[in-house]
Amino acid sequence: MRAAGERKAFLGIMGALTSLATLGCTWQLRRYKESRNRWDTVNRELENFTPTELAGYDAKNYPWIRGSLSDWEYRLVKFTGYYKQERFFVRSARGGRAGYAVFAPFVTAVEDPEGKINPTSEYGIMVNLGWVPKDNKDDIEMGHDPYPTVKAVGLHELVGLVHKGETQEASKDQANFHEEGIHQFVNLPLMTKLFNFLNSEGASQAYVERMIGTFDDEDSEALYPVPATKDTFLKPYLTPGKHLDYATFWAGATMIGLGSILAFTLKK
Repeated sequence: MRAAGERKAFLGIMGALTSLATLGCTWQLRRYKESRNRWDTVNRELENFTPTELAGYDAKNYPWIRGSLSDWEYRLVKFTGYYKQERFFVRSARGGRAGYAVFAPFVTAVEDPEGKINPTSEYGIMVNLGWVPKDNKDDIEMGHDPYPTVKAVGLHELVGLVHKGETQEASKDQANFHEEGIHQFVNLPLMTKLFNFLNSEGASQAYVERMIGTFDDEDSEALYPVPATKDTFLKPYLTPGKHLDYATFWAGATMIGLGSILAFTLKK
C-alpha cells in the first residue's frame, strides 16, 4: 500500500515537473521565433545601412511613442537637427576598460514655423554619441560633434539605433551625480528634464545610439567618443541565441523527465 502511494506521488510530481519543462521549452521556442524575425529585420537594416528617416510630424511625435516601443527598439532611424551643448557621462566598461558612454541632447524639430532656434519650442531626444575611456573624459568638448554631416548651416544628420531607457536596479548602488554629469544608468527623465522639450514625455522613454557605417580601429582614439557600428552597438541580453539556449535547456529537462517516468513505469 505504501509502495503504491510512493509510486503515485513520484509519477505525479515528475509528471508536473515534466509538464512545466515542456511549457518552458514551448514558450522559449515561441520567443526565439519572434526574436529571430525581429532581429532579421534589424540585421537587414544594419547590413544595408538603410535607416528610416523621421521628419515632419514623425520628428515631433516619434512613431514608437504613438505605437509600441518594442516594435522600434534596435531599429535604425535618421533625424536632421542640431546638438545642444550639454553632455552627460554614463559609466560603461568596454573590453575590460573603465569608461563612459557620452550622451547629448539632440533637437529633432522646432515649433517655430520659420525654423528659428528657440529653446522654448524644441522637440528633442537624448543621443549616445559613443564611448570614451575614463582617462579621456576631459577630452570631450561640450557642444563638439566629431562626425557631423552638414545638411544646412548648423544642422546635422543623426543616424542611430532606438533604445529604451534604463531603470535603477535595486540590488546595485546606482546613485547618479547629476550636477557633475556622471550617471550610473541611462536615466532619461533625469537627463531630459533640463531642456523643457515639448515632447518631454516621449524624450523620457527612448534614446538613440549614434552609429556610423565603419571606421578603422587604429584611428579610434582620434574619434573619441568612439561611435557604434553594426558590429559594436549595444545589444540586449535576450538575443535569439539566448532564447534558443533556454529552449534547448528546457527540452533537455523534458527528455530527462519523460525518461525518468518511463524508467520508473517499466521498473518491476
